[in-house]
Amino acid sequence: MRPLVVSIWAAALAAACRGAASPVIGSRLSRKGVPVAPVAAGALRAPEPTSAFPSSSRAAIDAALETLRVRKVAWASLPLLEKIDLLRQLRKSFAAVAEEWVAACQRAEGLDPRDPRSGEEWIVGPYFVLRNLRLLQSSLTSLSVGHAPRIPGPVRQREDGRVVAQVFPSDLYDRLFYAGMVAEVWMRPGVTPETLAEHQAVAYREELPRGKVALVLAAGNVSSIGPMDALYKLFVDNEVVVFKTHGVNDYLGPLLERGFRPLVEAGYLRIVYGDVEEGSYLCEHPLVDSIHITGSDKTHDAIVFGVGPEGARRKAEGRPRLSKPI
Repeated sequence: MRPLVVSIWAAALAAACRGAASPVIGSRLSRKGVPVAPVAAGALRAPEPTSAFPSSSRAAIDAALETLRVRKVAWASLPLLEKIDLLRQLRKSFAAVAEEWVAACQRAEGLDPRDPRSGEEWIVGPYFVLRNLRLLQSSLTSLSVGHAPRIPGPVRQREDGRVVAQVFPSDLYDRLFYAGMVAEVWMRPGVTPETLAEHQAVAYREELPRGKVALVLAAGNVSSIGPMDALYKLFVDNEVVVFKTHGVNDYLGPLLERGFRPLVEAGYLRIVYGDVEEGSYLCEHPLVDSIHITGSDKTHDAIVFGVGPEGARRKAEGRPRLSKPI
């Protein structure tokens, strides 16, 4: 169970309401004009976005991953109190870029900042990230004093014995602003109410953590999802992160780098740019241990099995071309 990131549910709701965009994995032509594999059958098709930044070079990507390789054990072994202090710093650094973040999204979407509807960019952008940081800080504070992260709602058992934990709403404000909405985590068979705490924050139970490098392929339409995916891998899975921006909103890259500055300066996070080729290169890079995406099952299958007839054949035969956790 991973209730450390309760606020990700709210971002998922926003994505569902707006129509989630998948990470760029395949298209007919890259923005360099190089033919690439088509999107997996059934995936939504949209024009290739025009990036605000040139793709990161292979050398730049390799250098970013090498830094993360060197720092991954240090991050995995970092005392909880130091992680909590980093979260405090991140709350300040993200608050400092919030107004610029919103303004950038409004410009990109052609929204008049004087129009009340443009205020949505505050909610689906910095608000969710700042809330996520606050909840992560609260969860890690609980861990630091020997308690499992708080489960805000009831824990019950279904008729089939599976344990269900209600993780949202988490406080009075949630009940007021998200009236009638509930989120639950259904545990795997075999977990009991008595052993539930043993299945929380499992990444922090390793005695001699070896550390891992995670690739986060950011989605493009809800600006908070990519940063929160990175926070999830860092503070829930306890892995350092290489964050590949999405072409739809990679104009936020420099702002996110400033928001993540405490982690960037410590060598725990790197931001790179690119489209299909860079995404594929990162997915298959030997220094990447795990992959995190926000996207459809078609996006997952394109990464794990490949695309076209060969990809379909591999999936049918259960022969993934990529065996990394995703």
